[in-house]
Order: sequence, then C-alpha cells, then structure tokens
Amino acid sequence: MPPKTKSLSVPETMRPRYEEITVLTDALCREKLNDEYAQVCQEMTATLARKRPSPLMGGHAKSWACAIAYTVGSVNFLFDKSQTPHLRADELCAWFGLSKSTGGNKSSQVKQILKVGLMDSQWTLPSRMDSNPLAWMVSVNGLIVDARRLPRSLQEEAYRKGLIPYLPGQGESSPPRQGETTLPFQVGDSVVVKRGVQDPDFGDDMSGWQGRVTEIDTRPPDPPLVTILWDSVTLRNISRATLARAEKEGMDWSTMGLYASEVELAASRDSLADVEATLIEIASHVAWMHLDEEGERIQQVLDGVDPDDEDACLEAWFKHLEKTLSFPFEAKLAEYKFYGPIRPGDSIGVIALNGIFEDYGILVDVKKDRQTYQLPLADVEVKDKHDPQYQTVKDYTVWFANR
Repeated sequence: MPPKTKSLSVPETMRPRYEEITVLTDALCREKLNDEYAQVCQEMTATLARKRPSPLMGGHAKSWACAIAYTVGSVNFLFDKSQTPHLRADELCAWFGLSKSTGGNKSSQVKQILKVGLMDSQWTLPSRMDSNPLAWMVSVNGLIVDARRLPRSLQEEAYRKGLIPYLPGQGESSPPRQGETTLPFQVGDSVVVKRGVQDPDFGDDMSGWQGRVTEIDTRPPDPPLVTILWDSVTLRNISRATLARAEKEGMDWSTMGLYASEVELAASRDSLADVEATLIEIASHVAWMHLDEEGERIQQVLDGVDPDDEDACLEAWFKHLEKTLSFPFEAKLAEYKFYGPIRPGDSIGVIALNGIFEDYGILVDVKKDRQTYQLPLADVEVKDKHDPQYQTVKDYTVWFANR
C-alpha cells in the first residue's frame, strides 16, 4: 500500500500566499531536485498555511520558500554529497538570492513551528521512507522493533493506528533486475566496516564502525552502494572534533554511504531505541556547532541541553547571563519593532534581567528618559562593540534567531 498523501487543503484567504511560495519551491525542484521534493514542499507550505494565525503572512515569500526547501532537504539528507539528488545548503539558499545563514535561520523557525525532528517520517520523501528506520519503530510488549519484521496482522494494526507510514510489501523480495548485484545482507541488517576503510569525506580510519543498512543501491554501472545508520556504540565513539566538523559543513554524522564491498555482515549490538536515544544525546552536545565561532560559544552555554527543549535552553541562558552580564550597560534597540516610545536605534540603559516569557524569550528591564520598560533581550544590542558584554548578548540573539 502506498504512503498516505498529506492534505494540500489551504484556507481561501491563504491561497494567494500559498501559491506565491509554491511557485518558487516548484521552480527550484524542477531545476535542481525532483517531483518528490516539490510535493513535500507543497505539503509543508499547506500545513503552515493552515496554522492559526499562519506565520506565512509575515516576511518575504522567497524567505519562506527557501526555509521550507531547506527544512525538507535537511530531513532527507539533501546536503550530504553521497545522496542523489544532492545540493549544498549554500547553493540552495543562493538559488533564492539568500545567504546560508538567512536560510538556516528561517528553516529553524519552520522546524520550531512544525516540531520537525531528525529523520522526521512526516516529511521524509516517499522514496526514502523504506530507508528511514525511525519511521518503522513500534513498541511490542515494551520492546522496540522494526514493524517490517512483524507478522502481517500486527503490521495492519500498526498502520491502522497510524504508527507506520504504509503497509510494507509481503512475501519474497522481487528478483534483482538484469545487471544488478545480490548481496549477503539486506535493509535492516547490521554490518561492520572492514579494516583499512577510510571516511570518504574526511579521510578518518573507520575500521570496525558498525551500524544498520537503511538503503541498498545495486543498479549498474556503479558498484553496489549501501547507506548505514551507525549504531549507538559507534556514535558514542565518533570524536567531538569530527562531529563539529560535520555540523559546520552541513553533513549528516548519523549515517554514511559506503561501497558494499567495504562492509560485511555483523551481529547487532543494540536496538533502534538505543540509537534514537544516542542521537538525541549527541545532538545536545553539537547542535549549535554549525554556527561557527558563535556556535562554539553557544554550545558551551547549552552543552548537554536538549536543543528541542526551548524552556530548558532559556533557563540555561538565563543562568549564564546572570553570571556574565554586569548592569547597567548602554545599549540600543536593534530590531525594527515598535515598542511604544522606543524606536530602532534609540539609546537605552539595560538595568536588569526581568524573566523568561513565552514567545519573547528573556526580557530585560531598560530605562529611557527616566521611564522603565521591558524589552526582549533578543532585540537589544550593546552599543560598545569593544565591551565584552556585546558578544555575550549577540550570542544569545543568534541562538534565539536559530532556535
């Protein structure tokens, strides 16, 4: 049974905005990607259009189009050069006339609004669904298993409850097409990297790395290729430097594409639940590394904090700012927003941290013309760029824009 098609219904009032954005994403996909990407981008745009109020009403259409394509691409490893199609993050953003930082920031907003997670099955391309192990994980008597290995009756029940994307095929796998190669392992099997094999991206020795096969490509003329989701043991042994380097280059560190001849069948060392828990834990230590130098400092503040837990991140920032900021200090309103008598560029005195508030993040008490006001710290910039506090506040602002 094919995957369920997501709704493309859009409120009448949002129809012009939806079409304005999808014209752009469709054009990108025709030129650089494929029809599947176009379809999922349309579905994500429709979902955002149905929000009340819809976030699509603010900002430029090209910014939203870039962010939606960027988000769908990141879920489907578009930026990994071993994948087909492949497009670098900076190339995608440049197609829309935007910088990589702008596209990445807007994508973070989309991920937050839609709660898009790593390898999110809701936004996985149909052709990649079979190779997304997280889409098939179900709990049976407390044990996390791959639904594709369950009896048909349990698969049908899991599908009825919406736990799996569609009913997998039944019976023997179809014979290989002429010229294709058969292998001693299949999707879902554990494999280990043979001695002497090097990381094709960074040149590191990968001998003994182990994981599960998520995709196999045996079509000629290329040698057979396999995509591997590393197991929890391997993930924990990847150096922090390698993880940081992958984050900064927009590459996926949880999977790897290798020639089938470079791996061999092995006994499984963990469960998919162990892998998922490890991915979340590692993400808490490297999630902000892609922001270069600012990312390094942000990671120090939020190290070990779940990047998807905004409340926990704000608490960590508040404690950090309590220790590092000295009040009062001179600042200005940096963001183009209307705050009563305070206008962009106005000088203000920041006198204290006020608290944490939903939607606004950390608020600060400020003074202007002997009156006290509350402003989001993310909209404030320290006037003296040589003041050590300038970088501290800027780091928080960068995090808040990318959260």
